[in-house]
Amino acid sequence: MRARLRPHLTYANVVSSLCLFVLLGGTSYAAVVITGRNVMDSSLTGKDVRNNSLNGKDVTNLGTADVKDASLLAKDFKTGELPAGPTGPQGPKGDTGTVDTSGFYSKAESDGRFLAANGKAVDADELDGLDSAEVGLGFFTGRLNNLPTGDFALANGAPSGVTATPDTVNFTTSPYTTLSPNRPIVLRDLAVTLTNPVVGTFLEQRSISIAAVEPGNTLVSFGCQIGVGESSCVAAGPSPVVPARTRLVFLVANLLGPGGQAQTAGTGALFSWRASAP
Repeated sequence: MRARLRPHLTYANVVSSLCLFVLLGGTSYAAVVITGRNVMDSSLTGKDVRNNSLNGKDVTNLGTADVKDASLLAKDFKTGELPAGPTGPQGPKGDTGTVDTSGFYSKAESDGRFLAANGKAVDADELDGLDSAEVGLGFFTGRLNNLPTGDFALANGAPSGVTATPDTVNFTTSPYTTLSPNRPIVLRDLAVTLTNPVVGTFLEQRSISIAAVEPGNTLVSFGCQIGVGESSCVAAGPSPVVPARTRLVFLVANLLGPGGQAQTAGTGALFSWRASAP
């Protein structure tokens, strides 16, 4: 084989083959391996770099000489980077505004809505629309059991709470009396309901009251009456003024006709009332 090729190898053939190899191989090598070391400093220009292909990481060591004067804007700087300028001169005074008086009161309206330094409101004596006399100092409820059935019988008990066995001796000295508040009061809104209705002829009835007493004397009596066939009564009041620290007692009296009987045995009286300022 060598003997057959050797007559055709000439100097021109060898040199031309080497040149072709170097040209082809050298171009490929340059395309792949070229780095910054292969580029002469200051030899590349802006047109040699693709637009928008460089970022902050690719550009360093820029100085003021590299930036064109008056080419940067405030938005090109980070917030707080630029110092604030001096305070400018005060501007001209604006026009005087107009006061909205639509929500103002006239003097007459203001006088009607607001109190003078020592004034008193027309409803100063009321609470939630109730007159001061209607505001209770106390509300009381009770029950007097086993009312007597005899002719003109009297029974008394405590003016609040439950009295199982009534006193029938003398209500002005009753052991069930209690003391009124340490101030004058009036009695109001007495309401009484019997557990059985009054029986007998039309003359029979029950007289029921809250009484302010002292030994041997009735100072104030405030009550109502229950007729035949009825079982309840009410008294709105007010009563006469009850002095401070007066004894109070709940009193039931049978007012009968001749030989009558006003109540079924074992009947009880349920009651409630209110004390208020005079």
